Amino acid sequence: MNIARAGAEPTIPSLTARAIPVGHVGKCLVRVDPILVPSLVYLGWSLAERYRHVSPKGFERPAESPLSWAAGVTVGILAGIVLHGAMKLASLGRGVDRPSELTLSLLGGRWEPGAGNERMAWRCAVAGPLTWLVLALLTWVVTRHGPRLPSEGELPLRDLWRYQLIAGMIHLLPARPFDGGAILFGLALPRLGLRVTWHVARAIGWLLALACIFLAFAYRAVAFLVIAVFLFAASEEEPAHHS
Repeated sequence: MNIARAGAEPTIPSLTARAIPVGHVGKCLVRVDPILVPSLVYLGWSLAERYRHVSPKGFERPAESPLSWAAGVTVGILAGIVLHGAMKLASLGRGVDRPSELTLSLLGGRWEPGAGNERMAWRCAVAGPLTWLVLALLTWVVTRHGPRLPSEGELPLRDLWRYQLIAGMIHLLPARPFDGGAILFGLALPRLGLRVTWHVARAIGWLLALACIFLAFAYRAVAFLVIAVFLFAASEEEPAHHS
């Protein structure tokens, strides 16, 4: 794909080639990252263990078991992922007149514009983090000002809005494969040209990946290592055309 024409973010075949196609929305092919379901299952199991340790004596009512709260949070995260992709497509309106792809992953939907749709990448990228941040705000408002919940019920809601907030902030990172990387390309490409823009994005990606590795060891958090892998892989994916 020639991205030099309108500032699109380069595609990353190595991260999307094995995505499973599930259907079309207009001319956009929707795919699902094969690790999405296992990741959600592991996340749900980890949350259930967390809630079980927080309330070892059991919850006030059977319906409020650690497993039910964990399932609720996991479903909420899945709904956010789907909404993240849906809002990206909605932001495009009727402007997409050629085939494109949307891949749903643990942090939301990644839109690959395809040849001829590059001019839409900027609008689509902005819609992504905004969706997560608005969801986080709404969940936080419900947590703080909604109906009073038992103490065990506040923790899952806090976990949900924290996940939404973190997802939105991650997508603001100015590096591929996140939405911030597409925003960076949209801002820098017309001014710096493709070659300079790619080198700037590559340097930022490497710095952020190294920072994630440091955080992973400092806080013993595997999630930061996963983010670092994505950043390294995306930073090394060179655009198909230099101009």
